[in-house]
Parts: sequence; structure tokens; C-alpha cells
Amino acid sequence: MEPGGVDSIQGLAPARIDQDTEKNAKERLEREKKLKKACADFESIFIYHMLKKMRSTVPKSALVNGMTGKDTYQMMMDQKVSEELSNKGGLGLQKMLSNQIKMGDKNSGSSTEPPRSKPQGI
Repeated sequence: MEPGGVDSIQGLAPARIDQDTEKNAKERLEREKKLKKACADFESIFIYHMLKKMRSTVPKSALVNGMTGKDTYQMMMDQKVSEELSNKGGLGLQKMLSNQIKMGDKNSGSSTEPPRSKPQGI
């Protein structure tokens, strides 16, 4: 058996595969963590805009209408409520978005490029 021969190369192959697998696993976990955060943020923004729109349908009261800073306080409160709702499970939008994006990743074979539509009529 020669140093640097076929036997020594075969001995290194499993170690190399294990390193690649571990690196891929870490990248996948990091990508899933980022995806979860992005979906949670999206759901939080969606809930905030929903609360804002719902609040705009309530008739204005003359009793508290002239209070200074009321709009700012309501905006901050809506933001916090939407963040907390999203963190506690929210409307389920976060989970649906995450699952849909993961399915798209599996179908396209790549998580970096969005799936492309096929041209019609060709």
C-alpha cells in the first residue's frame, strides 16, 4: 500500500461526507430559522394593518378626540398587540406561509431561486 494511494483516499471520503452533511444541516437549520422569523414578521404586519383598518371603522368620540398623543399611543399599542399575537401563534398565517414556502423549495429543488412559471402557448 502506497502513501497517498487509493486506500488512503477511501479512508478520507466518509469524513468529508460527514463534514458536508453537517454543514448542510446547519445551513438548513439557519434557513428555517430565518424563514420562521420572516413569516412571523409578515403575520405581525398583517395583524397590525388589520387592527388599524378595524379601528378606522369605529366612530370618533368627542370625549377623547382632542387628546394629544392618542393616535401615537394607539399605533404603538396596535404594533405591540400584533407582535404578541404573532408570537403566540396568531392567526395561523405564519405556519401556512412557512409550509407553502417549504413546499415551493422542495418542488423547485433550490431555496435561493423562486419557482419559475412555464411560458404558455409555446
